[in-house]
Amino acid sequence: MHDLLREMALEVSQFFVKAGIALEKLPEEDEWRDCLKVSLMRNHIKEIPSSMPSLKCPMLTTLLLSNNNISTIPEALFEHMLGLKILDISHNLELSRLPSSVSKLEKLTTLLLGNCGFLEEVPSLSNLVGLKKLDLSWTSIEELPQGLNMLTNLKYLSLGGRLSETLDEQLQNLSKLQHLLVNAYPDAETKYKWETIGIWGKLQNLEKLELGYLDNLNMVFGEVGAIVESAPLPAGTFSSLQYISVIECDKIKMLFSVRWLGYLQKLQTIEVTYCWQLEEIIGSESEEGEKVTLPNLESLRLGSLPQLKSIYSGSLICDSIKKIKIFNCKNIESAFWSGFNPLPNLEYLCLFELQSLKCVFDEESLGLSPLVPPTSFFPLKEIEVLDCHQLKKVFSSGWLLRYFQSLETIKVENCPKMEELISSSAHEEKKVTLPQLQSLKLIELPQLKSICSSSSVLICDSIQSLIIYKCEKLKRIPLNFHLLDNAQSSHPPSLKKIRVYPKEWWESLAWDHPNAKDNL
Repeated sequence: MHDLLREMALEVSQFFVKAGIALEKLPEEDEWRDCLKVSLMRNHIKEIPSSMPSLKCPMLTTLLLSNNNISTIPEALFEHMLGLKILDISHNLELSRLPSSVSKLEKLTTLLLGNCGFLEEVPSLSNLVGLKKLDLSWTSIEELPQGLNMLTNLKYLSLGGRLSETLDEQLQNLSKLQHLLVNAYPDAETKYKWETIGIWGKLQNLEKLELGYLDNLNMVFGEVGAIVESAPLPAGTFSSLQYISVIECDKIKMLFSVRWLGYLQKLQTIEVTYCWQLEEIIGSESEEGEKVTLPNLESLRLGSLPQLKSIYSGSLICDSIKKIKIFNCKNIESAFWSGFNPLPNLEYLCLFELQSLKCVFDEESLGLSPLVPPTSFFPLKEIEVLDCHQLKKVFSSGWLLRYFQSLETIKVENCPKMEELISSSAHEEKKVTLPQLQSLKLIELPQLKSICSSSSVLICDSIQSLIIYKCEKLKRIPLNFHLLDNAQSSHPPSLKKIRVYPKEWWESLAWDHPNAKDNL
């Protein structure tokens, strides 16, 4: 919005906005007494003097004080702001306690206190029964606020701090909860206790679960066996859960047991990072595993899991998955594909710092044969492979590309042992066709000798960008050039950009047609 339009809108509204203008104290009461919404965020307000009288703002519904340097708030500040619905005091790192007058704000629906690093105490919340969103993340509180279990309308709850208490009693009444974040303070001496799973059957509306820095966590939902045998979880448990994120839980060895999958059929996203002992995502109850399904899973992101050996030891059917990103998992090999059967909707694949990976796609792990014509295709549009130091090839043979006709982008960077992009095989094809390929990037591949076999050409009539850096053992670019009526060659008409380094390497390349380089 243009500055002048914004200023005019504020003039004729009941909004008072003095954000990011380096204020050092609260404006005078007369300036905002009759306002509905007040924003004083991102200023330099350090304290609100205790001598300051209670502000009489009966119409005020929104007060934003985030990202200041507030260290103290007088007890009486909120005494006459009883109409407040949204109160944001987050990102005030020096604030150590809240005034008791917060407990009187019975119309409050949103209370944001996240990233108040020195906040150790929160007054009773038992009167705030209309509260729908509460953020206590990255604080130093040692006890959960009194009355938390009475906030039955709560939909969003973010907990943080140095708590050492069990969460079951506090959460069991919060049946409307949709988004739960539990992040213990990373350097705290005491951590959250996550001992039982009695609460899960009562959080039937939960859509998003995020856990971080929980040293006692061995498995996200605990052992399901005993509960299933003695008291089955209610029908509808996790019937809404779509997103799970786990970060830096040091003792966890599996995300959850295969026995939980029946409750997780709506799951769309799994993200797990920095869990140093994690060995598998889904734990099997037998060596071979069974065939299981996550029919709605669309995104999988796994990173910095040095002990991870497999996604699942059996056959995992994820027909909806569109995006996979796996990075810094040193034990992941090409066999990780065998855990998925198949991937009919995968569009994006990123593999980064997988130090055991030798080939991305090979016919054995994909279960394909050159003698059987393809009846279905992978819709993969983009593949990125970076810093995989044992990688020797991306595709084990040229005929495999029949199954990847939707590819638009291939990027391979800093893989020092890679020798071939597309390896040659006994069933070699003279023409490797990628009709949708628009961008090919090969960067810092010192051992790369070929893009495809010496007897093959790469037909990619949609190619727009060709980038090749520091691939000095590569002697041939097998792009297909159309022959014109005068026997001269013509480069793909879509090609707009070629970026190469070093120039001397470009000059030394061999081309299939004598005037190809001049044409380019």
